[in-house]
Amino acid sequence: MASRRRRPVTPRDPDRAARAAQYANVGPSDARLGLRIAHIGILAVTGGMFAYLLSLFRLTLLSKAVGWAFAASAIVLAAKLLDERPSAARRRRRARVWASVHALIRDGVRMISCASGRAAAGMAPSALSSPFVSPAKDALHLDDDEKGIDDASTPTGKSGLTLAPSTLAPPTPPKLTPTVSVSESEASARAEELLGVLASFPVALHHHIIGIRALPHPPLIDLLPTGYLSSLKRTDARVRFAANHAGPSGSGSPRTAKNGLANGNEKEGSDDESDGGSTRPAKKSNLQTPYPANLPLSLLRLMEAYILGLGGLPAERGGWTAVQTERALDVVKGLNVQLSIAEGVYDEPPPLIDVHLCLNIALAFLPLWLATVVRGWLAVLLTITIAAWAKFVLESALTEPNPGANNHPLKCTTLQTVHEAIDTCPALARYYRARLVSRVGADAPEVAEHDRRNRRDRDEWLPTFS
Repeated sequence: MASRRRRPVTPRDPDRAARAAQYANVGPSDARLGLRIAHIGILAVTGGMFAYLLSLFRLTLLSKAVGWAFAASAIVLAAKLLDERPSAARRRRRARVWASVHALIRDGVRMISCASGRAAAGMAPSALSSPFVSPAKDALHLDDDEKGIDDASTPTGKSGLTLAPSTLAPPTPPKLTPTVSVSESEASARAEELLGVLASFPVALHHHIIGIRALPHPPLIDLLPTGYLSSLKRTDARVRFAANHAGPSGSGSPRTAKNGLANGNEKEGSDDESDGGSTRPAKKSNLQTPYPANLPLSLLRLMEAYILGLGGLPAERGGWTAVQTERALDVVKGLNVQLSIAEGVYDEPPPLIDVHLCLNIALAFLPLWLATVVRGWLAVLLTITIAAWAKFVLESALTEPNPGANNHPLKCTTLQTVHEAIDTCPALARYYRARLVSRVGADAPEVAEHDRRNRRDRDEWLPTFS
């Protein structure tokens, strides 16, 4: 059997690829525009044909029936417009939700800045180069401290960092859990990470309610702790690879396991038997879905872990007081309430008979009614004019913007909240810039834009106290 000749692989034309991507990325707004124009054209053709039929035949009874049908459809449309007034109330509830979230983020950033003692400018730079362990990975992490005690005779620990004498002592068991056993400088870094998590909550909430995955895209990858991001990609389950290719999806071999992972060679024995029998359920890997289904709720739990850890530290090590911890927990509780309200408001199902359906029914009878009132091509011209106003003005006013658009007001609002938090908090600005530099480099346009936006805050006048 002769082997099949392989086609030569030629490099793709960048211009052709760009044109294909441009044609492939036709947004919903362009498709909606074409449908509106086609709808107006159909109405104009219908009006012209009906006017021609009326000029040939005397259809008095049909003309009266069309007039009554158009009047009924106009009445139903007006009633539906009055009934759609709750949609305005729904928009007001959504606006109140985001206003409350904005206020809570602003209050939380101010409170955390004051509690950590980094509200004023001119503080020491953030020690972000240290490989700190995030509370999401291990809320109570004592392995590094125990290793530090064992390596007390050496000036450096396992990680290569110089260990202060205070870090060699065993940590004091806190009253609250989870615990973050860190020094005072590391407690400040933990507070900066908490600021980043708090500032990323609006963006995560926006992507959650519209059903778009927020990770791994900026600005979340530059605001969330590195330990939390790396923990999402880890799995304790064994990853198995098939010896032979199973073909496309849906055409797997009968030996494929129920969880979609094909076993290796059966001659070497089953892995389930070595683990203690086939009755034990296999642990599912999270390689395909490493990100949480409810990212805002996961961030709230992460914030609570940070707050409880900082509240469990003594004051001489940068810990928070009971009042500061309670205020921070109140912010988390408020964000949790707003998350529940936002999910309820945005998940409200649309009505079965909406105003768009009533508008299309009225437009269907419009050319027929105009043909009975106005003779000739004037009916077609009036049909095009009224239909264009209804489709491009009235329907656009009744239709909510596409939530996935780049210029969506909600996306602009969330980014404005993040930028305001960065502008008003020097610690968060330094933390965000350090993460941005570590990802894209110091000469990247994103870093230059961040420096330009925050340059005016460097010369901001602040009162001094002797």
